[in-house]
Amino acid sequence: MLDRTLFISVLFLWLGACSNDSSTQSLPKWERLNTFTDGFSHPTEVVRTSEGFIVAQMHSRWPLIKLELGEVSESEPTAAVPKSVPVEGLRSPHFIAEAQDGFYVSDGRASDVWYFDYNNLKDYNDPKRGRIISTGFDLNRPHGLCLDSQGWLYIADSVNSRLIRWHTKNKNIEVFADHQKRIAYGRQLLCRDDGLWLSNSYEGAFDLNPGQGGVVLKISDFSSGNSEVIFADPSTNFTGIAIINDRILLVGRWSGKFDIAQLDMTNFTLLEPLMTYDDALDAPYGMYNDEENRKLYISFLGLGKNREQGERGGVVEFSY
Repeated sequence: MLDRTLFISVLFLWLGACSNDSSTQSLPKWERLNTFTDGFSHPTEVVRTSEGFIVAQMHSRWPLIKLELGEVSESEPTAAVPKSVPVEGLRSPHFIAEAQDGFYVSDGRASDVWYFDYNNLKDYNDPKRGRIISTGFDLNRPHGLCLDSQGWLYIADSVNSRLIRWHTKNKNIEVFADHQKRIAYGRQLLCRDDGLWLSNSYEGAFDLNPGQGGVVLKISDFSSGNSEVIFADPSTNFTGIAIINDRILLVGRWSGKFDIAQLDMTNFTLLEPLMTYDDALDAPYGMYNDEENRKLYISFLGLGKNREQGERGGVVEFSY
């Protein structure tokens, strides 16, 4: 019979090895790979899809497919992406939600959410190559979008201080009750197995739900109308968010900070920022976690600390 002490020692070694081998729950080993600025104006989010990278840029009037970041631009046509005309009615693409055959884009300077089919989007000379979806609500500067496995498209209706979901199949519409009145100016949304995550700010420029600074909210059950505050900073507004290895919450902090905060959710302690004011391109915005390739893409607006110089933004690529 195996000695009981030896058995327990072997068991603990085995459990430790399993823990070390797992990519989840471990701290990421960050490496900054690339900084892309050519061909970008004011990027708000970059998403990697089977068709290439989808780029949303503030005030650009069209979403763009790039085969690889840094290779093509809307102003310098190539054989891969020829010169395109703006999408009629689209003012300022902000956030992206990928679907099976295309993607949704929020118009953060208007009142619409658009859908683009991958094939139609490639008809670069057609100003009507996208379509506005009808949610039945008067949206006001919609921002964050995400699509869950059940077909619900979640929309952060920012200036209306609300969160809605619209079913892409049966067109049902639901409004989050927000019993604690926490939602103000919602920015990036994440649809995850453990719930819905929202980057939320209390902007002083609009008549929103009261508050100060920014919070990251987690909604485990949309129908309950309840939310949980995961991270708060009363000194600055929040922009993009990402979750790495189910452990690290990344938060883009705007006014006064211009950095990427790292929260270790195992003990809710702040780590050193992933990027600081000095090495950030400008105001951070949308983030995209490419889990399959273990890469992170952070978009920077170019409209923040260098606003007076009219600086352009870009995208920073990390591996972890």
